[in-house]
Amino acid sequence: MDSIIPTSLQALLLSFNGCFTQSGFGNFVVLVTGWISCPGRHSISRVIQAGSSLAGGKHHSACYRFLSAGA
Repeated sequence: MDSIIPTSLQALLLSFNGCFTQSGFGNFVVLVTGWISCPGRHSISRVIQAGSSLAGGKHHSACYRFLSAGA
């Protein structure tokens, strides 16, 4: 995980690691960190933008696919 994310949040996120595939977990981290750090309105596109800049720079389409195809 990225060093920008506080260790307390990293520990919490790692507890969900077994619920996802490796790439799915990366998308989950982007969405959670984006939700926490997103200023203003929390639309999904703003959450992805905020999270991608903090946690790995994923392309927005990967997060949309994660949300639409998740089981």
